[in-house]
Amino acid sequence: MKMNVIDRVVGYFNPVAARERVHARMQIEASGAFTGASRSRPALKGWRTSKGDADGDLNPELDTLRSRSRDLERNNPIAHGALKTKTTYVIGTGLRPEPSIDADFLGLSSEQAEALQAKILREFELVAGSPEGDASRRKTFYQKQAELYHSSRTNGDAFLLLPFFERGDWPYWTRFRSVEADRVCNPNNKPDDDAMSGGFELDENGATSAIHVLQGNPTRRFVRGKARWQRVPLYQDNGSRNVLILSNHNLRAGQTRGIPDLSPVIEVIKQAGRYVDAELMASVISSKFTVFIKSESGGARDPYAPGAGADSDDDYDDAEPRDLRLGDGLVTELDEGESIETANPGRPNAQFDPFVTALWRQIGGALGIPFEILLKHFTASYSASRAALLQFASYILVDRADVVVNVCQPYYEAIIAEAVARGRLHMPGFFKDPMIRRAYCRALWHGPVMGEIDELKAANAAEKRLKVGITTHEREARRLVGESWSQMNEQRRIEERRKWRPSTADDAGPEADPEEDPDENDKPGQASGFSLPGGPES
Repeated sequence: MKMNVIDRVVGYFNPVAARERVHARMQIEASGAFTGASRSRPALKGWRTSKGDADGDLNPELDTLRSRSRDLERNNPIAHGALKTKTTYVIGTGLRPEPSIDADFLGLSSEQAEALQAKILREFELVAGSPEGDASRRKTFYQKQAELYHSSRTNGDAFLLLPFFERGDWPYWTRFRSVEADRVCNPNNKPDDDAMSGGFELDENGATSAIHVLQGNPTRRFVRGKARWQRVPLYQDNGSRNVLILSNHNLRAGQTRGIPDLSPVIEVIKQAGRYVDAELMASVISSKFTVFIKSESGGARDPYAPGAGADSDDDYDDAEPRDLRLGDGLVTELDEGESIETANPGRPNAQFDPFVTALWRQIGGALGIPFEILLKHFTASYSASRAALLQFASYILVDRADVVVNVCQPYYEAIIAEAVARGRLHMPGFFKDPMIRRAYCRALWHGPVMGEIDELKAANAAEKRLKVGITTHEREARRLVGESWSQMNEQRRIEERRKWRPSTADDAGPEADPEEDPDENDKPGQASGFSLPGGPES
């Protein structure tokens, strides 16, 4: 930058001050480099932004965001449908594990690995498939996944506690209990600081060491003397997990709490809902408009006055109110000076569908749901519909991986660890080396398939991928039908062995003569090639 006369004079007597003057002038000139940062442009003058950290921006507004998000989820069709669609595609009937232990590292043969994997899956299914794993005995672990995911998308995050207690003769003591996001908050409503933020107790490194759970209804937190909090450490002394946290949109450094899915579009969805309600009411009102009778006299007509053709005023004595309702093939006689006029309220609005469609597209883009899937509206070409499904699949895989890492795999490892500790599974070195434990607990998690618009095309594409060697039978089976190829192949072998093959006369032998025992073919179950229950062959 070229120095002016004053700067040169100042620089001669005080070089440090001259340097600061030049530096300040450079900052002033550079301040207008980005028009997006301008404070003088008319379009940007009223734009107020926050300069706080992640928790400072989010936590003060989180209660309002949650309550409004839940209200929309309950009462707005688009919001309800969007969250339900994501839950159905991401979780469906539940994410299920496929044990895949590291046999090479553990020194196991393929046969030993398969046998151990079958035992692991059998033990986990015992717990995950039964409501006994739920502390409240209401849901299985697979059903609880859908609750956790839906709650995390509605409230911003969801919590799964893993209490450990005995109940009856159930062999496992590890249970799970869900906690809604509102109940995790600072004790006694203390403001956030470096050691406590949003109900999360933080250590000197910023890691969560415990959460504080409000006992009872969340509204009690504001009632002095009735609020009680329970401190729940994130880990036990032996390193086992006490709390599983599923957080949503946790993308900023230092952010402790998640953000509800609907937060960016709360206002748009609310205003769109009001607009739809107004148009619906206008259409209902317009449907009640029929015709109006216009009188040249300008006064209100006596409904008991005799109509056209009356002989005298004596007809008032026996007159009834005029029935002017419309009907099929109805002819109504009007008085002199009366005429019919119709009302045209302009409903339904011809611009309603294009306008709300544009809104739904905007909302779907913010929620990561293509318009076709958001409204279940597949009217475009095959390629366009498939492109929407493929785009949505990328969002689904991200959310599904989040559920696996934060909920499914930790719970899976907790059950396997208890099974080993109780001697139900034999895994040498499980508690001695984290690498060995990881090798035993490795698993693949599979959810519901996305489905195919044209299954024949999908099957042909899978066949070609197998021929060129860029995929496996297991992967294609998971992708197309959501089942294990190994299990399906084994089931097919069983079905082939059970397949009934009709006998022929040649197979019967030379001494077989149906006439020797006429009642033999009349025995139950023999004619059709199988035995009835309780028969000699069963």
